[in-house]
Amino acid sequence: MRRVSVLFSILLSVFCIFAIAFYPINGMNTFGTKGMWIMVIAAVILGILFMIFGRYFNQLILIYQVLVLLLCLLCGVLGLLVASGYLKLFTIVIAVASILNFIFYFF
Repeated sequence: MRRVSVLFSILLSVFCIFAIAFYPINGMNTFGTKGMWIMVIAAVILGILFMIFGRYFNQLILIYQVLVLLLCLLCGVLGLLVASGYLKLFTIVIAVASILNFIFYFF
């Protein structure tokens, strides 16, 4: 179950990158740009590395889970403060899913 939780954390971190990329700045967003895809690849690679090394160091997975939880909560707060419409809903869903994932990690 913990491995599924870590895989879901990787997915949540990618969704946070998508939410940030969808936010319009001066009427334009950065979704689909080269920098966004580099960040997505980096998030996936880091998640996989944490999952691999977490088999040997149990505290490493816990640190990763806490970092993803903080990232997603900050994404949710950002969405509540500055986003509108579907982007606000998307960021709130990310934050709630992250809280539930963190709770399910321990059970």
